[in-house]
Amino acid sequence: MDYVMETRKQFKNVCVIAHNGQGFDFQFILRYILEETKFTPNIVPRGTKIILMEVANVRFIDSLSYFPMSLSALPKAFDLPPEKKKGYFSTFVQHIGKPKLCGPYAW
Repeated sequence: MDYVMETRKQFKNVCVIAHNGQGFDFQFILRYILEETKFTPNIVPRGTKIILMEVANVRFIDSLSYFPMSLSALPKAFDLPPEKKKGYFSTFVQHIGKPKLCGPYAW
């Protein structure tokens, strides 16, 4: 967030896009902005979700509002080649430098 707020000074407008940001990421970003900055965000809510948030010249939008499908379904929907598919990142991976010491392996 610090990077975004610093980078915004170099551009007329900045657009931050997050897939399903309205249901997850934007909640944390809003909290950070309210608690850690002097900015007052303009938000467009839909129930408890934030479908649009503007802070100074930064606009946060949710790509799920424009592409109502999972990220992994987008390449097929747009007839993109297989090498353009969404990559896989295991949430099983532990933090580097902090190995898990219980179980048969330290990773």
